[in-house]
Amino acid sequence: MASDLHFACTYEDATPNVKAPTSITILGHTFPVLESAWSMTEQFSVGQHVCLLLTADGRVAGMTGTGTDGLRSNAMGYLDEKSASLFLPNGDSIELTGKVFGNAEERMNRLVTLSSGSRGSLSASRIQARSPADPFRIPEMTLGKYTVAAGVRVWEQVRTGVMVEVPLDTLDMEVIPPGQISAYHLNSSNMVDYLVLQDTTGDAYEYGVLYARSEEVVDDPGNEAEGIPPTMKTLTYWSLNNGTIGSVEFSHLYYYGGRSGDFCGLVRTKNRDGDWRFLTMIELTAVEHVSPTDFFQKGDIDYVKAGGRTYMISKDVECCRDVGERKLNWFTQETGAERLAACLAFSNDFTIQVDPIGRKVRIIQANRF
Repeated sequence: MASDLHFACTYEDATPNVKAPTSITILGHTFPVLESAWSMTEQFSVGQHVCLLLTADGRVAGMTGTGTDGLRSNAMGYLDEKSASLFLPNGDSIELTGKVFGNAEERMNRLVTLSSGSRGSLSASRIQARSPADPFRIPEMTLGKYTVAAGVRVWEQVRTGVMVEVPLDTLDMEVIPPGQISAYHLNSSNMVDYLVLQDTTGDAYEYGVLYARSEEVVDDPGNEAEGIPPTMKTLTYWSLNNGTIGSVEFSHLYYYGGRSGDFCGLVRTKNRDGDWRFLTMIELTAVEHVSPTDFFQKGDIDYVKAGGRTYMISKDVECCRDVGERKLNWFTQETGAERLAACLAFSNDFTIQVDPIGRKVRIIQANRF
């Protein structure tokens, strides 16, 4: 239960009182308080800036001051548009809500160090991470001279797009070269506790079908008085469709290198106006005439044998069914496992779509009988 996790924050609310609290609520989360912390908590008042000493599962084991006379926050997490996730040493996360202080846009969808300088406000700063010179050897759990902690959290990013967390047990390679590791972080025991991969597994992409629609707009209004008619131009709007997001249209209206109806993976990010901006795209490879008996499970991971090789099926796999006339209906169950089960019950013939990076099955299409 012991850990060296410190979270600097403003002491907001204590229940039933500040002398012997059983819980403390900060930024929308209620932290249980151990009795052993009471000798420390009674020294502080609500409204003070303090540092919570947290156990591996997020309970308050103590409380100190901050800054030069106390501890600084070493709480790491992930910031998105709605909230922040504070990572716990046991692998769980705590959700914190509040107004993000400072330049939040540059910290969005990134690993950050979290703290709170005032009631209801959340501060996020860049983590002090490094780029490695040595590979990550997964069987040995080493990164050069450093040991990689058993509970290491692995993230992946493509360019400046949104980061996604990658479960360690889905890394089916033995070695990840240093050129595919953009950052790592060492904990107080000098062990690697966070790794950021760069375009290694394909998990940072969103997968679906690319569609285009065209619209005629005025390019030049002309001059009616001089008899100069307006000129028109055609804009092409691209969108990604799948069962999870429905349809997302992009504000940057240029040709992406794909064709309408292609199965693909996209990386997107939001621009300053809050619209989705396209970053990059990969095309998927189809393997046809896959039978239901080709699918199997090992542990809690699904696989399929097709085209003379075995593919891992993404835990977030998208599934659809062919309804004719080049139209697809997407399965909309909450999890990939539920979508896969529903898809396999629909047909005896399938087409799988495999990404070129991680070689995982990203989309499964149930063909009509």
